Amino acid sequence: RLFPENRRWMAAIPADGRLWAPTLYLGLLTALLASASARWRRAASLGSLRRQWLTWMIGLSVAGSLGWYGLGWLVDELRFAIGHDASEPWLGSPVGGLYWLAVTLLPGYAYFRYPAKLLTIASLGLSLLAAYGLDASIRLATVRRLVVRRSLGIALGSLMAIAGVVTFRGKLLAWFASAPIDEYFGPLDESGAWRDIVAALLHGLLLSALAAWWYRGDFGRRLLGCPARWPCAWWPCRGRDVLRLRIGGVAVLLVTALDLLVANGWTVVTAPTELWREPSPLLSQAESLLPRTDEASASLPIRQSRAVRISALDEWKEPQHGNESTSPVPRVATVLRWERATWMPKFGMLDGVASIESYGTMMNADYAAVIRVARRHGVSKDRSVRELHPAVLAAWGTAVRVANQDGSEVSLEPLPNSLPRAWIVRQIETLKPPRDRRWQSLRAITERVWFPEGRPRDFRNSAVVELPNEVVPPWKTRVADEALPSSLPPTSPDKLRANESRETCRVSRYEPTHVVIDAELDRPGLLVLSDLPWPGWQAEIDGQAAPIWRTNRVMRGVWLSAGKHRVEMRFRPRSLAVTGTISMVGWLMLTGALIATRRRQTSAGSSHTGG
Repeated sequence: RLFPENRRWMAAIPADGRLWAPTLYLGLLTALLASASARWRRAASLGSLRRQWLTWMIGLSVAGSLGWYGLGWLVDELRFAIGHDASEPWLGSPVGGLYWLAVTLLPGYAYFRYPAKLLTIASLGLSLLAAYGLDASIRLATVRRLVVRRSLGIALGSLMAIAGVVTFRGKLLAWFASAPIDEYFGPLDESGAWRDIVAALLHGLLLSALAAWWYRGDFGRRLLGCPARWPCAWWPCRGRDVLRLRIGGVAVLLVTALDLLVANGWTVVTAPTELWREPSPLLSQAESLLPRTDEASASLPIRQSRAVRISALDEWKEPQHGNESTSPVPRVATVLRWERATWMPKFGMLDGVASIESYGTMMNADYAAVIRVARRHGVSKDRSVRELHPAVLAAWGTAVRVANQDGSEVSLEPLPNSLPRAWIVRQIETLKPPRDRRWQSLRAITERVWFPEGRPRDFRNSAVVELPNEVVPPWKTRVADEALPSSLPPTSPDKLRANESRETCRVSRYEPTHVVIDAELDRPGLLVLSDLPWPGWQAEIDGQAAPIWRTNRVMRGVWLSAGKHRVEMRFRPRSLAVTGTISMVGWLMLTGALIATRRRQTSAGSSHTGG
């Protein structure tokens, strides 16, 4: 186990890779029943065909989840073991594996990434096979005997493994010492790792012995309470026998739950509540750097960017806690304090701070394209990864940057020249919305919008709006291929600056699903809000519906005429109402089906009793 103390001894294995899930253990009884129910060869009955399908689904999912560890990896490891140079592999590691085959033959399968995700399918199939095995173990003595034999085999193997681990304790501890130090949880607790191995083997020994005793003899009749006169091939029992059968099923469930509690209980960790409630020290710095004069400005989340290199946990020293990286101690609270203190992505939200860079599996493609293009044009500070270009940070209204001053202390750097959250522009270009959503196409259009001719665009005075062909904008516009009619008379730069100096644009209310902006314009212009234009946002200008145009690829734009206006934007996606209606109808249908089934069962029971 990796936490709360680092006892993950598998890190000492040279081929150990990145950890994606701490455990997928479903219980020993689950594995025994599933293995007894597995069927690789074809059978005539429908139940056997289903079990065969589940068996192959599990096998292929497990084989595909190996990913990098293909036949090429196995061949190279054997070559290295007999003395060949490890720096000259013979084959690529994934070559020959099922995942490699799928990536090679199936178009686009490489974007699936993370082969270990296939273990989710395997775990679902294993659960269904275990259910088949439980039913079969009640009816068929052959299945019960198979479970007993495999339980005894596991018990014998666990006993032999315990003897080996105890005998070679010194060598194991010496091998554990070669494990690398984990950045989060520190060095390996070698003695604790050894104790965990012994405890796991004892756990398997006791549980397999219990399973062998449980399924020994006529399990279906004696332990599940079915009477001797009942031919277990028929289903179901009646009266008191049904109650006994249900009690037996509950007993199986309780044993499995206890098994999972003992084996996986360590994955549930806690930290003191006050650590979540205490604001980050960076918040006080941000408030001193960015004074907020009114309630409206205070409602706006501060936008921050993190430097590529933030001090790692093993370099960070808390004033009152010191450096805990040199000893294997529980570090959950330390990790939490570090993430809170450095505004790790999403942790800043506890302080009302938004992060410009927040990566995830479901990241918006247009937003990701801007991030990548901004990093491509950014500056590398003695590292291979570039920082985001300052012009991109300024356009997004990034106020501060989290960085290191002396290699260990994390503090904020103010970013000058950042744009406000909302502003007015009049130099407008239009583009057609991209039909091709592939990464290459999105990168090309993002380069054109944000870095025309390789130079950052001045978003303070200009904007790029995406409009379909049938929409004719009411402003002076130029497009690459054709000129659209203009509705604005030309204005001298001096007069434009004088007019803009008297204009105001202020965010009066800012909530996750509701934004209010008060603006006063001397001339018509485009209101730009540097928030993502997610589908479902609707705008009203002085109570009248108005369109929201995708602006600058990742912002919202609303056209305003001269004068005072109140612009309200609300998030009202139609998909939410549709899915809510579908869900409600589904629940009503399910409830009706359950009621009807219950009534039929009651009627059938009454008829049988009366007969």
